[in-house]
Amino acid sequence: MRKAWIAVLGLSVLAVGVLAGPAAAKPKDKPKAPKGNEHLTITFDIATNALGTVQATGPISGSGTDTQVSSKQHGRTTHDVDLLTFDAGTITVKDKSVVVSQSLDPSTCTATEHDKGVFKITKGTGAYEGAKGHGHFTVDVTATGTPDANSPNGCDFSNPTGSAVVDATGRVRLKS
Repeated sequence: MRKAWIAVLGLSVLAVGVLAGPAAAKPKDKPKAPKGNEHLTITFDIATNALGTVQATGPISGSGTDTQVSSKQHGRTTHDVDLLTFDAGTITVKDKSVVVSQSLDPSTCTATEHDKGVFKITKGTGAYEGAKGHGHFTVDVTATGTPDANSPNGCDFSNPTGSAVVDATGRVRLKS
């Protein structure tokens, strides 16, 4: 049963864009690159399996989407690569998360999971060319299946509803 809903919850949401700095030339040679605290929230709709919706504030600001490029799970740890797409460019994020807690309420067929992790910005395009950064994130997932006496723990998660929300903070530096 655990594997059935972990597969649903293992959306690997991470992708969370918070950046930190490239080496700068001498301070007198050119101005310092914009840098600062970044905060991102990414929301995924489990039922539609659609792109995640990103809201960013900080050196990178605005709305965008999150597309998972790759994911590998090893026990309770997941390694992902995500592409955050904004109007001004994209950011590639590598992240690693670990499951902190999981629960299933068989009376409502509601599964929850809380993860925490770290991320690193590895690449940017457009206005985010040369962007660098890193930070921490949490993921909270709620998925609801349907009662089914023939399924593990009486719940079928083949067509779940619910959401996964990523909350990320970190440091970012954009190329000047």
